[in-house]
Amino acid sequence: MFDFFNSRKGNLTFSFNNNLIHSSFDPVKEAEKFVKIQLKDIKTAPALFIITNPGLNYIFDTLKTMFQESSFIIIHSSDETYFKASSKYNADIPVWYPSQGSDIYSFLKSVLKEIDLKGLQILNWAPASNAFYEVSSYIEKNLASVIREFNGNINTTNYFGKRYFKNIINNALSLNKTAVFNNISKPVFITSSGPSLEKSLNLIKNKRNSLFLISLSSSLTFLLENDIIPDLFLTTDPGFYSTYHIKKFHSQNIPIAQPMTSYHHPSSNCSLFLINQNTMPENIFLNNLNLNLLSIPQNGTVSGTALLLALSLSEYPVFFSGLDFCSTDIKSHCNPDEFSISEIIKSSRFFPYICSKYKKYSENYSAETGFGTNRTSVQLKTYSTWFNSLKLSREVFRINSSEIPIDNFINITQDQAQNIISGFNVKNTAIEPSTELIDKKLLLTTLNISISNLIESISRRRSDIINRDFFNLYYNDILYYYSASVYLDIYGDFINGNIDNSIKKYKQLIDEAVIFFKHLKGKIEHYE
Repeated sequence: MFDFFNSRKGNLTFSFNNNLIHSSFDPVKEAEKFVKIQLKDIKTAPALFIITNPGLNYIFDTLKTMFQESSFIIIHSSDETYFKASSKYNADIPVWYPSQGSDIYSFLKSVLKEIDLKGLQILNWAPASNAFYEVSSYIEKNLASVIREFNGNINTTNYFGKRYFKNIINNALSLNKTAVFNNISKPVFITSSGPSLEKSLNLIKNKRNSLFLISLSSSLTFLLENDIIPDLFLTTDPGFYSTYHIKKFHSQNIPIAQPMTSYHHPSSNCSLFLINQNTMPENIFLNNLNLNLLSIPQNGTVSGTALLLALSLSEYPVFFSGLDFCSTDIKSHCNPDEFSISEIIKSSRFFPYICSKYKKYSENYSAETGFGTNRTSVQLKTYSTWFNSLKLSREVFRINSSEIPIDNFINITQDQAQNIISGFNVKNTAIEPSTELIDKKLLLTTLNISISNLIESISRRRSDIINRDFFNLYYNDILYYYSASVYLDIYGDFINGNIDNSIKKYKQLIDEAVIFFKHLKGKIEHYE
């Protein structure tokens, strides 16, 4: 129950269910004191404030006066407080409130950028947070998820940035033909590598010919060991260790789906089904190559890419098995998986396999799920949040699901899945991709032109004038993908007032990038 009234100083205040949200004497003074305490260690103005559960938002009034160059995102936990405070907000200030029309996760993804995390300050008004606990918990959970996702994206870009460019060139140089799937007239069955995949073994074998089977990286060994050949193998990992999953691969001649940024180098005997994740590195090199690429947005997990791929390939329902987002006791993957095989080989009586298994589990699965011995990780929590945010127009089934919920998936048992699949009248024949040959001479010429133009454009940027707006288009800046950590350091120096240092680092980054891309250009010319 809301009770709005004037404080003794005349400013509006209120209580909710007899709990006072702002001071009944002077809410403005109260907010000023709060801000002073919260920001006592701040030496420079934050680039962005996120204010959560602000009540009538006297915090915003104070901050707007103190930090006139800062940006703001406001998140209200009740409609009533928003409408009472809405006159404070200009049109350029993103504001969310429960009846606004979008969920908080989508709102945050639309107004927050990865680079914003560098100069971000979050303030939460605890009295409103406590009063509207349910909505507040929803807000805080989704804000934490978005920040985790952005931090993961930054770390991945930073770790693999240079590798993306190397992979594109290496894969392009070995490219002779591409595969095309024209019509998938079957339900799509995706095997992830969670322990629950083992429960679906009989189902997959019984219904193999009625399914288009997509295997994700670490589930491939499990399938092959059980004499199941998938229709398509999907990998998106740009790192070396992804090759562990394909040791037995080439002898099977299984079609491969991958972006050009992935590490995997297929042999000439394998059909390569190319996808374009529309990242900056891909757009620079691939847009001019005239390749037959299926556009699938980049995703933090290969399972997410697999879902989008399945929805693009077929109009039939999609089935997931092994999509657990948690361990089963100390078991994190279906058995066997390629990494467990190598760990068993390395084990000894002084360091048994079960010890290495427990050590790996303890280090990687540190987050409790609330379901007995099952545990999860920060990365898996981020992935499950992404799946929960999807808006699906088609049925997606999750077989033998774990306790980690995916609200927009339909959880079913193995027997239910068998009945659903049996209801489709599909041809029990394998689906083979068609093949398109690559004009290798044209490809090499186009690559050389693209990288020459890139080197020239980067070299010209030594004369760039850096200002705050300069960094807003970071996601289209080749230097961010070349070295995200250095780019963010440059941004951090700039917003903290260290302009000279920022410019010095920026020019040094340009020089290093030019050397790197000249090396790749030499690799193309040597191949020619």
